[in-house]
Amino acid sequence: AAIKANELNQALRALLDIERSTGGGERDAARLTRAQLLMSHGRGAEATSLLADLEQHAQSSVVRSKARAALRQSALPADSDRSPAVGHDTKQP
Repeated sequence: AAIKANELNQALRALLDIERSTGGGERDAARLTRAQLLMSHGRGAEATSLLADLEQHAQSSVVRSKARAALRQSALPADSDRSPAVGHDTKQP
């Protein structure tokens, strides 16, 4: 609910509570969600640290894969999802 309401601190606290009270895949999923949330709020250093740990140590191969993908995505330049600029010699439709 806190994530939907865009209540960052409340969401982070709830995810930390899940991490502390559970183990295994549920804990890893909460950590991945927390890393994604941190990344989306400009806290890349914290997110990267969590993602790197998950990539190496998560019990679930799905979580490890998602952490790896998020790390690759975070390493891309901010405008890398855009098409390259069209040159002056390129004919437009």
